[in-house]
Amino acid sequence: MAQEDRLGDELVICLVVDRADLRLRLEAAVIDASLPGRLDVLEDAGALTRYLSGEGEFALFAGDAPPGLILLDLQPPELLPLITTLRADRRARAVPVIVITPGPVEGGWVKELYAAGVSSVVIRPPSFDGLVDLMSLLGRYWLQLVTLSA
Repeated sequence: MAQEDRLGDELVICLVVDRADLRLRLEAAVIDASLPGRLDVLEDAGALTRYLSGEGEFALFAGDAPPGLILLDLQPPELLPLITTLRADRRARAVPVIVITPGPVEGGWVKELYAAGVSSVVIRPPSFDGLVDLMSLLGRYWLQLVTLSA
């Protein structure tokens, strides 16, 4: 089943980044990678929760299908509670969630993320060209190669 068929007329990629400067770089990288569909950019975990539930400033989206892909670059304290919330939401539990980290992560944090239901944890490249390559690779993998549940 094509991704667009499963998600309605338009594929939506949701990018959530809590640092404004980084948010602009990642947004530009997704655009330069020419990923299909609409890109919705949010500033924090709370905004994503409201967006998915169609509350507050996102009331216009109430009833919309969930995004086809969620990309998260957030501070660690926000991630685990957010992943737990996403996986408990029947509409969002099957959506691939990719966590982008600034570098290799020590300790059991990555194991906790996977146990909570994260689809992938990737390291953010330092260069813009590297970011574009990463977004292109993620798009090809998650939006073209992988067969997701309906």
